[in-house]
Amino acid sequence: MSDVSSITPLTDQERQAISFRVARQIYAAECAIEAAYKESALLAAELADARVQGRIPTTTDQEIFAQASGVLGALTDARGRAIDLHRRAEAIGRRLRMDTLPPDTPKPDPVLEPMMRAKEIGVRVAG
Repeated sequence: MSDVSSITPLTDQERQAISFRVARQIYAAECAIEAAYKESALLAAELADARVQGRIPTTTDQEIFAQASGVLGALTDARGRAIDLHRRAEAIGRRLRMDTLPPDTPKPDPVLEPMMRAKEIGVRVAG
């Protein structure tokens, strides 16, 4: 076991760099989940279009639609878990006084930020 007293404390710059890396990765994970959700929703719609255009009876292979719905449900759950992780990481950062944005970065607008994120991953936004 190592002696804790011999550990050199991190500088503010090192702590901030760690915080920025974690914050960027959380954001990237959230965007990836939302992009996967979008693609999965498009797949579900394409399955329905293919059934209609292919003149395939409605009674044929309900399981494929259930599977597509299950993918969306799993991604919804994953998104919720990512949001929980984000909130916990923010709380830890506040408790440890670690910034998650560079000092010169303006704070995101709580109304506009979700729309900007949606545009980044290719989701159409009204307005």
